[in-house]
Amino acid sequence: MLPAPRADKLQSREIADDVLHKAIALKQEHPGRSVRQIITILELAPVTVSSEKTVNESG
Repeated sequence: MLPAPRADKLQSREIADDVLHKAIALKQEHPGRSVRQIITILELAPVTVSSEKTVNESG
């Protein structure tokens, strides 16, 4: 059996600009941080809404 194809195949999976900037800043603060550590920090960080557009796009 083969796994079912992804519903989002061939579609861009974008990272929000504010999340990307936070990830870059975290890496620059401590270059030895792994991707997993950065993801964990971002997941545990409080969510801040930068604009009404962000809320409208996510829901």
